Amino acid sequence: MRDTAFPLRCVLLAAGLWATAAQALPRYKVESIGVLPGDEFSYAIDINNHGEAVGLSRTDFAGKVVTYRQGTLRGLDISFGGPFAVATDVNDRGDVAGSAYRPDGVSITPYIYRDGRADFFAANDQRDGEVYGLNNLGQAVGRLGSAAYLYDGQALRFLQHAEADVQAADINDAGTIAGELIFSGGGGSRRPFTYRDGRYTLLPTLGDFSYVGVIDNAGRAVGFTDLPGGGRATVWDGQGVRLLGTLGGSYSTATNLNARGWILGVSATQVAEAHVFLYADGVMRDLNRLLRPEDAGQWELTYAYGLNDAGQIAGTGIFNGQTRGFVATPVPEPAALALMLAGLGVVGAAARRRAAGPGRA
Repeated sequence: MRDTAFPLRCVLLAAGLWATAAQALPRYKVESIGVLPGDEFSYAIDINNHGEAVGLSRTDFAGKVVTYRQGTLRGLDISFGGPFAVATDVNDRGDVAGSAYRPDGVSITPYIYRDGRADFFAANDQRDGEVYGLNNLGQAVGRLGSAAYLYDGQALRFLQHAEADVQAADINDAGTIAGELIFSGGGGSRRPFTYRDGRYTLLPTLGDFSYVGVIDNAGRAVGFTDLPGGGRATVWDGQGVRLLGTLGGSYSTATNLNARGWILGVSATQVAEAHVFLYADGVMRDLNRLLRPEDAGQWELTYAYGLNDAGQIAGTGIFNGQTRGFVATPVPEPAALALMLAGLGVVGAAARRRAAGPGRA
C-alpha cells in the first residue's frame, strides 16, 4: 500500500503560495540502483516514505530481490528453491512483499519478508500465487490461482462474491481493498470495486471497463480505463471518476499517487512506446522532461510504479543503453522542500498528514 494523505494544494492556495511550491518541483535528479556483482540489469518497483526502494537485480536466468537506499544496493535472501524471487511492494516498516519461484522454475508462491526472513504464507497451496498490495500494518492482498486472498500476518482468507470472480489489487491502512470484479453474465463485464467490512462497492466507469491498481488512506484510487483506441489513466476521488489523458500517444495508465495528490503513471508519447509521467495541479508532465540536464542526456525513463510522499519515484529506464532501476528525487531535496513548506506558516496544522481511510502493484 502506498501511504497517502490529504493534499496540500488547498492550503498553499489559501496562502497564495501554490505557484512558488510548484516551481520547486520541475527538476529531478536520477540515481541508478546499479546491479549486484555478476548481474546484467535491474528494475526498481516501489519506494517507501523512508526513501527505501525495492526491485530486482538479475541475469537472463536468475535474479535476486534488492533494496536500494542512499547509494547502497543490498540483496535479500529470499528463495523457495527456484531460480529467483521478485518484489512488488515495500511498506514504511520495511516489509517487502512479492513472489518466489518454486524448485520447478515455473510456479510461484507469495511471500512477505520482514525482520530478516521470508514468510511463505501459502507454501502448502500448490497454486501459483502473488502479492499485489501490502499496507503499513503488514496486511497483504493478491491471488492464489484465480482466487483473491487477504493475509493479515497470521491467517489467510479468500474474498468471494456471489456473482463475480474477484481480483484484489491493493489494500490501505484502514483495511479497504480495491480491485476488479469479473461478472460471469452479460459477456463477462468487469467493474472496479472497493471492499470493506464484508461489503463491495462498485466504482463508476467511463469506458468498456476500468481497473483500480492502487488505493490510498483517503480512499482515492488510480488505475486505467479501456477506451476505443487505447486505455487512459484514471483517478477515483471525492469528485468522482476522471480520465487524465496521455503524453500525446495512444494510451496511459496511472500506477501510484501520493500525499500531495501527485499521480504517477506511464504513457505512450508521439515518438515513444512508454514514458513515465507525473500528474500534478491538473497537468501531465513527461518525467524525462523534468530531469536535470546532466541526467537527461543519460536516461530514458520508461516505467515507474513507486511514488512516496516526498515525491521520490522508483522505476526502470535505459541508462546509457542499459536497463537499470532508478530512484528519481525532486531537486531541491525533500528535506529542503519540507523546510520550505514549514516556513509558509501553519501548513502543518492545516494539512493532515494522514486522512482517515474509507491505496500495485
